[in-house]
Amino acid sequence: MAFGDEYSSNYAYFIAGGSTLAAIEKYEADRANPKALQSAIAKEFGAKEFTGFGESAYLVFEKPVQNPALVLEEVYKSGDSVYRPNLDTPEGKALQARFADIPEFDLSQDIFAQRLTGAAFIETNPDHLQQGYDGGLGHYRDKATATAATFTKYGDTYVVSMPRVIRGIFNEVSAKASVDEHFSQAAGYRYEWASPPDSTEIAYSKVVELNEKQKGDQLNKRSIAKKVRAYSRD
Repeated sequence: MAFGDEYSSNYAYFIAGGSTLAAIEKYEADRANPKALQSAIAKEFGAKEFTGFGESAYLVFEKPVQNPALVLEEVYKSGDSVYRPNLDTPEGKALQARFADIPEFDLSQDIFAQRLTGAAFIETNPDHLQQGYDGGLGHYRDKATATAATFTKYGDTYVVSMPRVIRGIFNEVSAKASVDEHFSQAAGYRYEWASPPDSTEIAYSKVVELNEKQKGDQLNKRSIAKKVRAYSRD
């Protein structure tokens, strides 16, 4: 049996509830209005403006400032001073993390994953198991990574997807073979995955069901003409 054959998906799925649902709602609110987070940081530091996003974000001040979290980047012709987080200080590193946590252009939900699990990405084949030549196993290829958590909304239900991680099972013989062959020679393997808090695990078939129901609901909402006029070239 090849890696992943037990599953029709490389993910475990959960209906979000409690703190996980709250994290999703907070993330969606922040993504819909990232300027609120930017303005809050600017106000906290007494800055005139927050500009840019992510690692390229800066704070603009009307006058020079002294703050361990900031380092001067440049001075505009207008006299405004531009500061970026000072990565040589704990305060600056913390500020940079706050900049990176603003989901303005987070198309792959990396920031949501970071907030929920503490990591944006997860390695899906950390033991570097060999996969042979049967193809179609990209999720478990050597050194592959995946976003540590994502979510999809089906109607009023949020489903969180958590990557399944493959781990090798080693015994004395396989451990010696791994050393002799210079790559992992597992005696077997198993799958591990994290569970988001306050959420209920569901089968992949339930995800398909939710998706099909949503498609059906969308079709039912379409307006259908009461009369159809036929045309003929005769």
